Amino acid sequence: MPPWLQWTLIIAGLLAIALLVAFIGRQSRALQDSRRRQEKAESFQKERRDSMIESIRVLAMAVEENQVEYSEACLRIKGLLDHVAPELLDQSPFRVFQDCLLYTSPSPRD
Repeated sequence: MPPWLQWTLIIAGLLAIALLVAFIGRQSRALQDSRRRQEKAESFQKERRDSMIESIRVLAMAVEENQVEYSEACLRIKGLLDHVAPELLDQSPFRVFQDCLLYTSPSPRD
C-alpha cells in the first residue's frame, strides 16, 4: 500500500473520530439541558402544589375563624383540589366540596 494512501486513510479516520466526538458532545449537552429543564419544571410544579396546599390550609383556618363564608370557602377549596388532587373529590370526606358547587351554582332558567 502506498504511503500517500495510508496517510489519506489516517486523516479520514481522524476526521471521522473528530466528527463523532463533536456529535457526542452535542448530544451530551442536549441531554444535560433536557434534564435541567425537566428538573426545573418539576421544581416549579412542586412549589406550585405546595403553595396550593398552603392556600387550602389558610382557607380552612379562615373558615374556623369565621372570616370566610362556608360556600365561598367550599368553592375555593374545590378549585384548589381540582389542581392538587382531583381524585380526592370523589372520596367521602371531600365530596362535600363537589356537592357545594352543585347547590350554589345558579340553575339554568327556562
